[in-house]
Amino acid sequence: MESNRIVFDPAPERASLRVEERAEWLVFSFEFDRRESWIFMNVWDSEGRIRFSYLDVNRVGEVTVHRDSLLTSELAIPGDIPPGEWQIEFVRGKPKTVALTWRTGSGALPAAAEGQPGEEWDVWSDGHTAGGGEGGAYTLNRYDWTDSREGGRRWYRGDFHAHTVLSDGEMTAGQLTGQAAVRGLDFFAITDHNIMQHRWPKSAVRVIPGIEITSFGRGDWNAIGLDRWPDWRHASRDGGIGTQEGMDRLMAEAGRRGALRSLNHPLTVPWAWMFADTPLSELDALEIVNTPADGENTEKMLIVWSAAWNEGVRLAGLGGSDVHGAPKGGEADAPHREEIGMPATYVEAETLSAAAIVDAARAGRAYVSLGPVLGIEVTAGGRRLPLGADTTEAVDESADGKVRVRLAASGLDAGSVNVIENGGLQASLPIEARDQTFEIALDWRGEAYRWARFEIRDPDGALQAFTNPVFYGNRDAGVRTWQQLLARAGFEMPVNARP
Repeated sequence: MESNRIVFDPAPERASLRVEERAEWLVFSFEFDRRESWIFMNVWDSEGRIRFSYLDVNRVGEVTVHRDSLLTSELAIPGDIPPGEWQIEFVRGKPKTVALTWRTGSGALPAAAEGQPGEEWDVWSDGHTAGGGEGGAYTLNRYDWTDSREGGRRWYRGDFHAHTVLSDGEMTAGQLTGQAAVRGLDFFAITDHNIMQHRWPKSAVRVIPGIEITSFGRGDWNAIGLDRWPDWRHASRDGGIGTQEGMDRLMAEAGRRGALRSLNHPLTVPWAWMFADTPLSELDALEIVNTPADGENTEKMLIVWSAAWNEGVRLAGLGGSDVHGAPKGGEADAPHREEIGMPATYVEAETLSAAAIVDAARAGRAYVSLGPVLGIEVTAGGRRLPLGADTTEAVDESADGKVRVRLAASGLDAGSVNVIENGGLQASLPIEARDQTFEIALDWRGEAYRWARFEIRDPDGALQAFTNPVFYGNRDAGVRTWQQLLARAGFEMPVNARP
């Protein structure tokens, strides 16, 4: 067993450790001069492959890189251990000093590095294998995107934005998944900051791989269902998260790989989206509700979303808890708590597979709720249509030219169901019972372009749920970029001034 230690004072932008012989495992640890620094560090092997990513918020002990995924630390990437110079890269900030200790070997691991007893894991990636990702990337080659925990078309309840201790959350992967089960979720997407997991604890809850591409000051977006590590670094050829060109490239790459691309908390300073020239064509969705307490920005996002649809930019609307904290005692009945599944996004999908959930959400077959449960039936000319649907053909072939919506709302004793048509309030129907059904008719024949969505509001007017729209006709996109969309909605570009 080879063991080494070195102290860098001052720490360089890039440091290195040397592996003398090919090995089955590498175990290393590091110490910075300060804690919770939000420094981001990557480790690359001698063949130029990413092997470890770390955001300095939650401390880690020894890190194991191994051929075996089950013996590799969660923040590391499995694969062989080639000899030569391994590079340590400080991607965001750097410590004043860093102390690095490492050991390599074959056969049995040191006792302190033997893994996490008690957990059973689903392996998502073998890491760096023959024929793996280009440019030092790895793919989730073991994740089964079509595997279904449950068959049958229905509304599946989930969350599209969540964090663990692997970035800046407070819960482990197992704890987060346990909370999702307690909250009755069918699925959730894991979206740690610039980190993609290679394994996950086994669970009946469907966990969808994802990543929150985080710019550290100019805005963030989720790539949900991404199967390949994206090179987001400033050192990438186009500047990665630091430039408009880099962000555009990351979004385009994620789209080509089938990921759902959603802007997170786009108007919430200091995390708002500041990449003015982002092509709307490279987005699939907007996060309308980010944590229930952010009501003011939710209302602004509804205006922006309506402006997008009015301009023919038909983006899906999602919700995300953006959960970071662990449940605290006494919070069980708090109306606006940070908790996975608050808000919940209900997705009408054929099966409980990652592919089906992602595809349905991208198509707008979803509603978002802070509590009420909805039943929604949309029909035109006798055809049943999902949320997000183009009703044009069904309306044109129908006898009366109408879209009929049957909306059952459960969970509120009072309030209203608001019909939003082409961005305006067309009707407000009173909720008078905890379980109530509403019949809504939209007369769209002969119109050039119409769309409608439905909101559930409490007696004080606070949003409790909203659906994605259905639409008729077509309109060529009247805006092309994020800044143009904000201007059309009446907003200026946000500025993320941090205190």
